[in-house]
Amino acid sequence: MCTEFSIARARLFEVPPPDLLVTNLRLGPFNGLHLVFLAQSANLPTICLTYGTQTNATDVALAREAQLAGAFYEATFKLLHAMPAYIQSELPDRDRRDPMRSDRRSSFRGGRRATDVTEVRLTAHDILGV
Repeated sequence: MCTEFSIARARLFEVPPPDLLVTNLRLGPFNGLHLVFLAQSANLPTICLTYGTQTNATDVALAREAQLAGAFYEATFKLLHAMPAYIQSELPDRDRRDPMRSDRRSSFRGGRRATDVTEVRLTAHDILGV
C-alpha cells in the first residue's frame, strides 16, 4: 500500500510486477490515472483498478479516461465488496460500464415487471381469523 505517487511508481516496476494495481484517482499531486498509463505503456500484465467518488464530476471524467486506458473503475463505497470479484473472477478485456450510472439492480424498474412489486395490506381479520 502506497500513499505517495513516487513510491507507488517505483513499486509498480518491481520484479515480478503486481497482479492487481488498486489506485485512488486522487493520489497526492498526481492521480491514479498516471499509474494506469505507466502500467499500460510498459505492457505490464497487471490488472488496474481505480476508485473514486461517484458524485464528483472530476472523478467521473478521470474514471472514463482510466477505462479508456484499460483500467476498471469502482465507486469508493463499492470497492470493499467488489475486490473479491476482481481477485477471483476472470475479467473481461475492458470495463464497459458507465461511471455516471449507479448500479441498476438496486433501482426500481417499470414496465412489465412493475406488477411484480405489490403492496400487501393485512387486516386483523386476515391475521387472526377473527
